[in-house]
Amino acid sequence: MINLRFIEIIISFITVAIAYVLSTTLAGYFQAWSVKKLGDDSEVIEEFLTLNPLVHIDPVGAFCLFFLGIGWGTVIPINPAAIKGSFRLLLAFFSKPVAYLGIAFCSLLALLRVFGLKVLTIAMMMVLSETISLSAFSKIYQEKSSFILAIALIFVMLIYIGVLFAVLNLIIGGFQFASYTFLQPLARSEHGDLIMFVVPFILLILLARPLKVLVVYGISYSAYFFAPLLGVS
Repeated sequence: MINLRFIEIIISFITVAIAYVLSTTLAGYFQAWSVKKLGDDSEVIEEFLTLNPLVHIDPVGAFCLFFLGIGWGTVIPINPAAIKGSFRLLLAFFSKPVAYLGIAFCSLLALLRVFGLKVLTIAMMMVLSETISLSAFSKIYQEKSSFILAIALIFVMLIYIGVLFAVLNLIIGGFQFASYTFLQPLARSEHGDLIMFVVPFILLILLARPLKVLVVYGISYSAYFFAPLLGVS
């Protein structure tokens, strides 16, 4: 006999899959487009200028997201030498986290428009606690149809993945920018490869959680101020 817990697991799996494909595809395309506009028009970049999900999803990253709660999409190989100027290079490395933040913010605005201000607190608590549940939504919004609640769950998952991937890419992208701009001698040192691997790992451990909380509250407060423009009070 199929119980409700099993059904919830299946729904969660489908929700994560849809949100992962959408977010990685849009963010990957946006970064490729940005990098090309900033000066890197190599054939490799051209390959990522597509909305084909198969180009942007990473099987290992998807697996880790499903079973470990942390993941990634395909890494776009930026050629820093092709981008002139430190500011333009900074934009290239940070274009993907900006895209993920945009996805998270727009998803929150969509929830806000349908469910009202109360959903800000509910969605943010789900994202921070990493407990995104359809049953929890259905108990709070009993008047909504199952279809609307399922779509809402996808938007919450888009927020979760958008925030998580934005933070991860912000840290990694920031380190890549710093390593190319300021740390070239260190990278070429005897233990350069080890340092370039260990330092980002340490930064992720130290900064991921506080940055995640900061981003969640940032987009939540921003959405609150946008509420009147959406006719939500």
